[in-house]
Amino acid sequence: MKKTNNVKDTRLRRLRLLLMTALLLVSHASVAKLNVDVRIEGVSGELLNNVRTYLSVEQQKSDPYLTPERLRRLNHKADEQIKQALQPFGYYHPVINKALKQENGQWTATYDIQPGRPVRIRTVDLTLTGQGAQDPEFQRLLQSFPLRRGDILNQQDYSKAKSRFQSLALERGYFDFQFTRHKIQVDMAANTAIITLHMDSGPRHRFGAVTFKQDFLKDSLLQRFVPFKPGDPYSMNKLLSLQGTLANTDYFSSIDVKTLKDHPKGLQVPIQVDVKPSPRNHYTAGIGYGTDTGARGTLGWDIRHINRRGHHMQNTLQLSELQDAFSSRYVIPIRDPRTDSFSVNSSLSRINTVTSQSKVFSAGPSVTIGLHSGWLQTAYINFQREVYTVDGQSGTANMLIPGITWTRIDAKDRIYTRHGSKISLDVKGAPQVLFSDISFVQALLQGKLIRGIGPSGRVILRGDLGLTSVGDFSRLPATLRFFSGGAQSVRGYAYDSLGAKNSSGQVIGGAQLVVGSIEYDHKIVGKWSAGVFYDIGNAIVNFSTPLKQGAGFGIRWRSPVGMLRFDIAWALSTPGTPIHLHFNMGPDL
Repeated sequence: MKKTNNVKDTRLRRLRLLLMTALLLVSHASVAKLNVDVRIEGVSGELLNNVRTYLSVEQQKSDPYLTPERLRRLNHKADEQIKQALQPFGYYHPVINKALKQENGQWTATYDIQPGRPVRIRTVDLTLTGQGAQDPEFQRLLQSFPLRRGDILNQQDYSKAKSRFQSLALERGYFDFQFTRHKIQVDMAANTAIITLHMDSGPRHRFGAVTFKQDFLKDSLLQRFVPFKPGDPYSMNKLLSLQGTLANTDYFSSIDVKTLKDHPKGLQVPIQVDVKPSPRNHYTAGIGYGTDTGARGTLGWDIRHINRRGHHMQNTLQLSELQDAFSSRYVIPIRDPRTDSFSVNSSLSRINTVTSQSKVFSAGPSVTIGLHSGWLQTAYINFQREVYTVDGQSGTANMLIPGITWTRIDAKDRIYTRHGSKISLDVKGAPQVLFSDISFVQALLQGKLIRGIGPSGRVILRGDLGLTSVGDFSRLPATLRFFSGGAQSVRGYAYDSLGAKNSSGQVIGGAQLVVGSIEYDHKIVGKWSAGVFYDIGNAIVNFSTPLKQGAGFGIRWRSPVGMLRFDIAWALSTPGTPIHLHFNMGPDL
């Protein structure tokens, strides 16, 4: 009998639960969603935004379960919420007129706010003690403190300023930094405020030993990547530089630089770098098209770390309508591995342009060293064998070519550059006394300058100057002659189609090269921009030879790997001014 009663009680409880759920659903379904319009008048900008953030009516006006009773309660709280929203900006005595009306099913909540006379700063008591008091970066923050006597009190500016001091302390190794006194005293009657901000930076910590947690490269190699020494003043920027430098190599798949502040040795803080190796072999493939090369495909095979000394190798096969090439480069890091290396290079290529054909084998060592002010110096010596044809005349040249190149790139973003430059000078030659079939000396200076104009414009200046000294120009191989024309030279003319001509009017290239270009690009929308340009230049025998001119316009699209450029150019120096299309893609610098 007791069991039967329990079963009945359970059924009754379930029935009551179902009835309550049904009534709740019906009551919710029967409540129509309120249509509420909130109007805030008398304030704008930051004041308006903060009022909207604090105001419950604004935040809950779209709640599907908002009832008239709850709306009235929210409206009742609005005065206090508006006052709280205005105080961070120095307004403590606002006059608020509010109204809540319903008309034809439309609820309107109106708040007319008169902020009143603002609280102004009477005194700023700002002091910094400790080693940071002599730090130029802290001095800069002290001098640029955003609140001064007579200013309207803005508590947001005060909070941001405090955060800047804390951030700078962490960035520069003042790990014991603290605010000894920090408060804002508001005199409501006088409408004034006193700001007190006392800070003690404590001592500046210094770098301790750097430990790399890994087992595939020699520690002596990795230590040469570190841009600081134990005992140097701590700097977060130097740690970021270390992480960026390691990331720019192909050795690592992950990098984690840690400051071990919990394990200091006096004021020296140890640094631990956890790295994991990248896969040893890396394969790449790509296809593309450019008017200078035609359709092209590329295959790459990189061996990222051959041994514990950090040796690596790069192999590339490129096939295109104008040039096929295979190149291989074995690289050994030396001295400062961020910039310095010894490499052994070799390449085999076939080149077929409108003016010449060549088959070239090249091999030799090179040494690259980083110099001051961002310059890179590469000294090399190449053995080059070239079988070539120019103007129907064929030849073969064996040359041992020593040379040296200086290059400097100054840009934060080489893919899309708003302000930057690139300059390079290559000087090389081949004396017959050193196993060469021909003697020559050649120099090529190339430069590019990019400057932003306003928020959307860029001016791009480009120039090439080449000089060659050779006894018999007709014996100079095709790849050592200068030609011009094409998307990276004088637009409006086919790739390598410009140069000095022989008596039959056929282009044979030149011993000298002069090219100049000016371009203006302007952003249109998103990643799209348009450009206009003027180019002038030629490959010449002497500087009295006329230069060719080209001009036109184009569109650009900013891709992740560089600007994609489509240009329409006119060959101004050719009768009839023919049109030539140029299409190419690549980074700005």
